Amino acid sequence: MKTVLLQDLKSVAEIGELCQDEAPVYLTKQGEESLVIMTQSAFERLIGQSEIIKRQKSAIQSAKNKQGLDSDEVFARLEEKYG
Repeated sequence: MKTVLLQDLKSVAEIGELCQDEAPVYLTKQGEESLVIMTQSAFERLIGQSEIIKRQKSAIQSAKNKQGLDSDEVFARLEEKYG
């Protein structure tokens, strides 16, 4: 994890150089974490992971609430549709 003092940054180009290894960079202001920067590809991966986790949580909640289909019903429907 890289941490950089916000006051030490001099240009946008310098920010880009900090993010080259795809890891988030934490910028601090007065000793407190203030901003996090990362490359576009790292951000897209993070968003994708977040979406997967959200779907997993939803599936777990559905299972707890007895919503959805059991495996026998799923296989029966697949057999009916695809033979």
